[in-house]
Amino acid sequence: MALDNLQAQDYYQREPKLEGETGDMSHWLDPLLRPRSIAIFGATPDPGVVGHTVTRNIIAAGFSGPVWAVNPKHTSVLGLDCVGSLGEISEPIDHVMLAIAQDDLPESLAQAIDKGVRAVAVFSAMDGGAEEDRSLATRLRDMAGEANVPLCAGGDLELLNFRDRVYASGFPTQPHGHDGSVALISHSGPALRAILEVEERLTFNLAIACGQELTVGLEDHLDWVLDQRETKVVGLVIGELRQPRKFLAALEKANDNAIPIIALAAGRNVAYEAVFERFGIARARDLEELTTTLIMFAQPHRPKAGGLAAMHTSDFEARLTAGLAAELDVPMTDAKGSTSDAFEDALGAQSAMGAVILPQPAAGETLAAHADKAAEAARTAHKPVFLVSALPGAVSGSAAVTSKGERVPVLGGLIPFLRGAKHLLDYRDFRRRPPARSRTLRGQIKIRWRERLQDGPLDLMETLLLLSDYQVPVNSFAIADSASDAWRRAKEIGLPVALKPAARGINSETLAARVLGDLNTEAAVTEAYEALATKYGAEVHVSSMVFGGVEISLTMLNDAQFGPLVSVGVAGANADALDDRVFALPPFDTQGALRLIGRLKLGDPNSPTPVDLRALAGAFARFSDLADALGREFTRIDIDPIIAAPTGAFVLHAETVSRRDKATP
Repeated sequence: MALDNLQAQDYYQREPKLEGETGDMSHWLDPLLRPRSIAIFGATPDPGVVGHTVTRNIIAAGFSGPVWAVNPKHTSVLGLDCVGSLGEISEPIDHVMLAIAQDDLPESLAQAIDKGVRAVAVFSAMDGGAEEDRSLATRLRDMAGEANVPLCAGGDLELLNFRDRVYASGFPTQPHGHDGSVALISHSGPALRAILEVEERLTFNLAIACGQELTVGLEDHLDWVLDQRETKVVGLVIGELRQPRKFLAALEKANDNAIPIIALAAGRNVAYEAVFERFGIARARDLEELTTTLIMFAQPHRPKAGGLAAMHTSDFEARLTAGLAAELDVPMTDAKGSTSDAFEDALGAQSAMGAVILPQPAAGETLAAHADKAAEAARTAHKPVFLVSALPGAVSGSAAVTSKGERVPVLGGLIPFLRGAKHLLDYRDFRRRPPARSRTLRGQIKIRWRERLQDGPLDLMETLLLLSDYQVPVNSFAIADSASDAWRRAKEIGLPVALKPAARGINSETLAARVLGDLNTEAAVTEAYEALATKYGAEVHVSSMVFGGVEISLTMLNDAQFGPLVSVGVAGANADALDDRVFALPPFDTQGALRLIGRLKLGDPNSPTPVDLRALAGAFARFSDLADALGREFTRIDIDPIIAAPTGAFVLHAETVSRRDKATP
């Protein structure tokens, strides 16, 4: 189907696979996040105490179910009847909130479990010292786990279900709408509060700071929110994932329900890079990019085919935008002028989305003057349109305009906007990827190599045979153990040839300096053999010469959380300086490999060195099959290099380190 003919609902509007409507307790986290009744253990009328704040938040939220205050020192707390213990409550309790001294937590949790409570949140700081905290946390986790009760804890914990008016937090909460479509789940409490307190352009249905993940983690919260009908986009602030399998399952559910995810993860983690690529997750670089991108995804229209059409008030702004867009790889459509008619024509015909770029702060009459143009363009074209102030910070937190029934987001800063636009377009392209072609692999190959690996490490010839079995193209080669044998092998392979040591443990840089090539005569082959055998042992590797092309490395490594990862990057002396490498989860097909390789500088069609990209992609895809089938048997597999030549791709050298290998000194 042509891209232009696809409607927005083809990949954004959907009926998600709901586990239950409001009122049901179908998901195991419903009692925690959407309870029908709440008891606050430690509720108090005394300001400045966490029990007071938790109670005020629940009352202020307007929670519709029964709420009990529990505190033997009081008979009433902020208008709520107060009982001395949970045992005095005759009705069922879904959720107990513990806002008490940490020394009292085990006894109070035991009371809640005995009462049959279905979920518990602890808002005590648990700040008795590292060892004491760990001991207490372990005790609470074990108690809740044995009783199969969801348990969250920690001073930073916040469980804010705005739709169902459950404001479970030990911090003062701000008034918020109850019809939001953006969910935010964070390992960082301060990051969550910064966004909630400052960013008024987003309306949330759920906001969670995970606290100490005792029996419930970010992955579980994500699974729950993806089942909620109102969720349109999810933001994640990721510290350390503790349940990688659950995380991958949740990302699969997000794809099934066509819910985009924007993630901010600290530092460069190549495993996250691979996972995000597989599931189409947009990776933000900072909180500003995260919030800007969430705003852009939360508006109702979805980008169609084409690039960005922008209207400017000056030629300088037009050139500046075009230059930044090129740097950030955001395709643009020429609006052929800055008039509103030209902008609407370009947006309606061949553009995916539009923006009105303003050099001055977006406010007052300036904002109103352009609002009608943007709203009319969005309404007519059914595409995203944004008002963008070129000055970061020049937009007030609540800035957005509604004109002719269209709510047009107002954004500050060209770079955050363009990065958000890139994420929108990338997600559009991700949703339109064709399904990966399935390939039938012979199971006996996997079984045979697993059995072989029980016997010890692979030598060079066995490693190349392994690659050949998985149809990774290997340059013609043979192993020789004498000068005469080397010459015989050279004639069989075809002159000229190259010789290199066949011994294990020689790193690729050292090996590259020891390769003796372009050998055309018996004398040259004999001399080369003797030189190598004297230093590195009798066995040498004889291979045909490959002329031209680019040196590439393919690597498989085992991540502690996500298992086998594969990567492709430029090899050779400048590899570290170029830092030109991408990571992915195996397996994928040739089309997926082409997409990954296209992110390398090598993939530039204007590259001065001609490369058979499809042959390289085929080799990378076959390598991903090997990683998927046998990756957990190895610590790493290095192909360095594979030559991407004008007419094919050929592995010249490879090494493996199996999980049973002893570390090389």
